[in-house]
Amino acid sequence: MDKCKPRLPLIVEGNFLKELAIYFEEDPEPIKNIWHWKKFIQQYPHLRPKVEKYLEEATTGDPAYAMHCMVCDCGSSREWAEREIPKVKVGNPAEVMFYMVRDCGSSREWAEREIPKVKVGNPTWAMYFMVCYCGSPREWAEKEIPKVRVGDVDSVIRYMIRLCGSSEEWYKKAKEENKKWKELGLNYLN
Repeated sequence: MDKCKPRLPLIVEGNFLKELAIYFEEDPEPIKNIWHWKKFIQQYPHLRPKVEKYLEEATTGDPAYAMHCMVCDCGSSREWAEREIPKVKVGNPAEVMFYMVRDCGSSREWAEREIPKVKVGNPTWAMYFMVCYCGSPREWAEKEIPKVRVGDVDSVIRYMIRLCGSSEEWYKKAKEENKKWKELGLNYLN
């Protein structure tokens, strides 16, 4: 009989990590409710490759964010996360790409190339954050934001004009483009 693989939650805490330890046939007794990935890997360092594989296959929660935590706190390679995060189909991988640039030394070029390809979560906020905090060109975000069909596009358009210096003309065009996609039912969150 196959073991039931635990579903990755949005917020990783001790109860989930206990389930994961049992799934990997480890004693869950040391795990406390306040634990997170760092404490888990400190307790079970030999499980890091298995956890990475688990996250690559996860279809629930926010596996991209967990991958970011694995790089920042647990010794997983940045190259592994950069290869796997663009494949994630749940959660908010675009925002995690911004975190990877901000926190882990991933290149801005990598994020600027991959963020526009993301079809889940909120890629427009990631674009805005890249402009505000990582030095990405405003023109890059202005070109890509109107193409996005998921997330909170309307709010990001307003923030781009208010805080990033986007023009009134761009604002009007981007708003109209977003409205058109909404009317066609092709903007999935707004």
